[in-house]
Amino acid sequence: VGRQRELDQLDAAFAGTVTGAGRTVLIAGEPGIGKTRLVDEFCRHVAEPAGALVLAGGCHDGDVVANAPFVEAFTRWARSSPPDLVLDLLGPEAPVLVRFAPALAAIVPSVGEPLSVPPEAESTRLRDSVGQVLLRLAARAPVVLVVDDLHWADAATVAMLRSVARDARRGRVLVIGTYRDTDLDRRHPFAESLGELQREVEPVR
Repeated sequence: VGRQRELDQLDAAFAGTVTGAGRTVLIAGEPGIGKTRLVDEFCRHVAEPAGALVLAGGCHDGDVVANAPFVEAFTRWARSSPPDLVLDLLGPEAPVLVRFAPALAAIVPSVGEPLSVPPEAESTRLRDSVGQVLLRLAARAPVVLVVDDLHWADAATVAMLRSVARDARRGRVLVIGTYRDTDLDRRHPFAESLGELQREVEPVR
């Protein structure tokens, strides 16, 4: 209720995404103001008539798993999809994604271990693999990737978000991030990257 302006902004961002001009939108506000409800309403709107694929995950206070919202989003998608389709869309990045989200191993058990790379290259390979799979998914249908509660994000999640936001511009991917602007300490990984992200995204308040 009372969020038509914000819904219109999200609709406009999605309309641009459908044409191939992917983008990222950040939704900020105090606790309880309705950020998650706004995103839920928008996702229901685009998932049914528009045929968008919604991938969603959230950060949680005290998370001990790096990249938790992305692991959650890919795991939910894989569990609700036919295994053959999952394997096809993971493509050559399948071994990296299975290591990234171990629950995928039960869905596509034929995937082996990824090729060995130097430790300093692991994070870069992972971010590139996630971006490639998102773009492959977006070639079939527009993708809305929701990352909730970024005020609890760890450094790895923030780095992944920045990478995905850049990749989104090359395909039909709309990234939506929500966070409590009242809960951000200046030393928080997301707060430290917010300036860079805001130069590349569309803020909604």
